[in-house]
Amino acid sequence: MFLAFYAWHGWILNDIDRLAYPKDFFLLVSSCTYLGIGALMAFFVQILTVPERLPRRGWVVGIFAGVFIFSIAFVFGVSFNSSQGVLHLLTDFCWQVLEQTSGGWLCGLTVSYLSYLQTHKEAAES
Repeated sequence: MFLAFYAWHGWILNDIDRLAYPKDFFLLVSSCTYLGIGALMAFFVQILTVPERLPRRGWVVGIFAGVFIFSIAFVFGVSFNSSQGVLHLLTDFCWQVLEQTSGGWLCGLTVSYLSYLQTHKEAAES
C-alpha cells in the first residue's frame, strides 16, 4: 500500500515535492501509518466472519478501509492540492479504495498462506 501511495503521490502527481515540511519526516510518519493500517487490516481479515475465502475477506476489508480513510482525509481537509474539484475528489476516492483493496487482498492472501502452512505443520507433527 505504501508503494502504491508513493507511486501515486510521489511519481505520478509529484505532490510530495510540494510539502511544506521535511520530506523525510513525512515519509517516516507515512510508513508508520501504513504499517498500522496493514496491521489493522490483517486483524480484521482474521476476525471477519464472512464465510468467504481469506483473500476475498481482504477485498471486503480493503474496500471499507479505503472508504473510511478517504472519508477521514476529506472531513479533515487533508490533501496535497489546495483546489479540489469534483473530478479530483472522485479520482482520489477511487485511488484510495483501489490502494486499500489491493492491500486488503494481500493481507488476506498472506493470512491464508500462513494458515495453510500452520495446518500442514500440525498435520505433519501428528
